[in-house]
Amino acid sequence: MAKTAWMNRQRLRFSAQQVMARSCSGLMPYYTVNEFPKSGGTWLCQMLSEGLGVPYTGHNFPSLNSSIFHMHTMRPVGIKNMVVMWRDGRDVMVSWYHHCLFEQDHHNADLVSQVRSHLGQRDYNNVYEHLPDFIEYAFTQAQFPRFTWADFVRQWHGRSGVLYVRYEDLLNQPADELLRICCALKGQNALQIETAKQIAEHYSFQNQTGRKAGSEQKNHFLRKGIAGDWKNNFSEQAVEIFDFYASKEMKLLGYQS
Repeated sequence: MAKTAWMNRQRLRFSAQQVMARSCSGLMPYYTVNEFPKSGGTWLCQMLSEGLGVPYTGHNFPSLNSSIFHMHTMRPVGIKNMVVMWRDGRDVMVSWYHHCLFEQDHHNADLVSQVRSHLGQRDYNNVYEHLPDFIEYAFTQAQFPRFTWADFVRQWHGRSGVLYVRYEDLLNQPADELLRICCALKGQNALQIETAKQIAEHYSFQNQTGRKAGSEQKNHFLRKGIAGDWKNNFSEQAVEIFDFYASKEMKLLGYQS
């Protein structure tokens, strides 16, 4: 299937970020958050930007200034100051389903068109019924990214020189996790706990969306803001398919069924 304009733009931007991060991150204060999509990386980038006092590039192409880069990459060579973001793969599948099948306020129309064209016309609001087919698609035929959630876990788990954070920990104790990450990247005095609490509050789900965490809005990039939502969406078939492709990686990260 032909690449869409959205995927071309994304890949070009990611490529530019990777070139700069690989060639200059040891010389310039570049920091990289790397994740499989919908693992909470955008949220972490926003908070790190304030905590470290470094601009977040977002959807813009990188500049030569200090930056927070947001990547979905499998190549570790040359990248320093990297934070890898984990999230329960079952929750990732639910969030990725909504991002790939419902147009949002985050420039995803081309992606939605591409995925819906592959999966066919259905009532995608019925997540429980159609999630199994989407999981199969995500692990076998997806065009973006070019790797699966399980591939990402195997590639990045246990690497030296990489800082790890779990989406679930960031939800439960955002200020403490932000403090830990900033101090690990920039030194023990990089951030004070009171400032970390203010940043965490500013970027809380409720402050960013005007909704309480758990209140769903399908056409918003910040859809629900909770952990464990997979339990509301996974059928027995979805569990079986996901376990077939990713049970080893779930155990590797210590996630329980």
